Amino acid sequence: MHHSDDPKRACVVFDCYVDDSGTHEQSDIVVLGGIMVDRANFTRFDEKWRPMLHRYRIDSLHMTDFVRPHGKHIGMLPELKIALFTEAVAIINARKVFSISVVVSHAPYRESVPIDIYREHAAPYTSAFIYLARFNAVHADHSNHPDRIAYLVDETRTFGEQIRRAHALVKAWEHSHGSGVIRTGALAFDSDDNVSALQAADLIAWSARRELSGDVLLNDVAPLKEVLRARFWASGARAVRSHIYGQIKDDLGPRMMEDVKTKGAQRLNEALESLRKLAEFESNGGT
Repeated sequence: MHHSDDPKRACVVFDCYVDDSGTHEQSDIVVLGGIMVDRANFTRFDEKWRPMLHRYRIDSLHMTDFVRPHGKHIGMLPELKIALFTEAVAIINARKVFSISVVVSHAPYRESVPIDIYREHAAPYTSAFIYLARFNAVHADHSNHPDRIAYLVDETRTFGEQIRRAHALVKAWEHSHGSGVIRTGALAFDSDDNVSALQAADLIAWSARRELSGDVLLNDVAPLKEVLRARFWASGARAVRSHIYGQIKDDLGPRMMEDVKTKGAQRLNEALESLRKLAEFESNGGT
């Protein structure tokens, strides 16, 4: 939607946002959260989101602003937080095609990947992005999606260059291995202060990380559980506006590095292709 006026063009707007305990190299897990919306629903989403922020007297919704000890909104009354998060989740769930969170267990990944490769080429964010992009491509194929999927990433993330390389890798793989239909479209960066849907992705990533870390969503953040709910039809098929969890296997880092040792550094990208198979498996419902 940021690159075309074609009303049929869909766009994945997602934020690589990870809460403070996940941005450093000693964190337990890394979570990338995303929300899929089409053009019409993005417009309706934005028309609801910005008045909501105005009513609650906040400029933008960043979940870390509500977390002690340094969040600037920690003094907001609990009942106001509950009302805000309830409304925010309702807006997201009403307009998303689906939301997704991809989690990487940090310790086994970090311990197996040399620090220079980790920092320059293959941080866990990179693997999570590849998983997400491949999942979306497979999902688009199964849903007969008519066009390419564009990506908008929060520009404040520190692994922007790695995301660019991962995006190029996914597109190159589609060119060389696909059926002739390229699903991965443009990649752009912007601030979540400017783009309401990136704030929604922030909320999704934060909520998923908190839940997966065992810090249960209770009390004033309890409404956030609804944005992570999986929805299914009676047939067992995944329903529209559901949340999807993606889990990257803990042995990814060791498998990548074993491949590098035995077949050369140029095979690092090929090792990351294993994420494609995992994403296809998840998109097929594990069958």
